Amino acid sequence: DFPRIPLPPDPETFKKLASLGQKLIDLHLLKSPELEESAVHFPESGSNIVERVKFDEAAQSVYINKPQHFAGIAPEVWQYRIGAYQVLEKYLKDRRKRKLSLDEINHYKKMAKAIEMTMGVESKIDEIYSEVIW
Repeated sequence: DFPRIPLPPDPETFKKLASLGQKLIDLHLLKSPELEESAVHFPESGSNIVERVKFDEAAQSVYINKPQHFAGIAPEVWQYRIGAYQVLEKYLKDRRKRKLSLDEINHYKKMAKAIEMTMGVESKIDEIYSEVIW
């Protein structure tokens, strides 16, 4: 059996869902202009080498080495998974023992913001479906 995707019951609901779907596409491709501003920052200068990936929940920070970290990452954003992968952790672990470029640092910040916004869009989609399905 294949999973069923319930069709929206009316054109208005379809348009709402299509709009949210487009928003998800833009977020996942990191093309949304809303991603330019992020609360996530990389406050410490240093080697930028990913030595060890560690999340500090109390500080809401992801450390890549002793002093350097990405700050402003909520636990639910850090824990967000697509399939079996914890997205933010995997990105950094795939770059272990490497120096992060400025582009990679900015990419990571956008990813964190995109995940945060994705969770909000997913909630809106769930709300719409809960109102119209059964």
